[in-house]
Amino acid sequence: MTKNPNNTIRSFIAVEIPNQETLKEVQYYQKRLQAAIGPLKLVSPDLMHITLKFLGNITLDAAKKIYEIIQNEINQPFFSDNREYNGSFKGVGDFRKQVFFVNIGSEEILSLLQQWFEILEESLNQKLGISRESRAFRPHLTIARVKKNRGRRKNPQLSLKNPGQPSYGALKQEFHNHYFGEWNIKKIVLKKSILTPRGPIYSDITF
Repeated sequence: MTKNPNNTIRSFIAVEIPNQETLKEVQYYQKRLQAAIGPLKLVSPDLMHITLKFLGNITLDAAKKIYEIIQNEINQPFFSDNREYNGSFKGVGDFRKQVFFVNIGSEEILSLLQQWFEILEESLNQKLGISRESRAFRPHLTIARVKKNRGRRKNPQLSLKNPGQPSYGALKQEFHNHYFGEWNIKKIVLKKSILTPRGPIYSDITF
């Protein structure tokens, strides 16, 4: 397993998005979003996921223990006998117009994600001393970010409008209840993230 110079692994726990037709619909919104706003850092469809918990840099030993927790406390009890959970994506939003996302459209899936998050928070804290999240859990599918040199704090004149295109506000209203498609959850995964100048590279961590 490849590690960084400090012999740790940058990692996170996530749910992947395997539905290609749904991702194509998300890509369409990405294109519309970029046309309305201008240059954005778009998330590649093959990297899109729902983050349950970002772990930061962890040791190989910790990764093994976290993997066991995921398997024993979520994947085995919730996904036995090849069980899957079906949800959907509907509507869009943003965090302070810096991070843009697609909403999860199924209340059942939102409830499950919250349950899995709480299981992980409790188990990782009690067994490994990993700190609990200070912010409320709000699952979403991140699709784009404002590039650092276009941030509103650094550039107060940023209007989030591209000349000749609908405003972001109009686009957001257009996609307010837009149905992007289905989403099948087959398991929870522990992911490794390697940061490169061209963007992150993700791979599964398994033992």
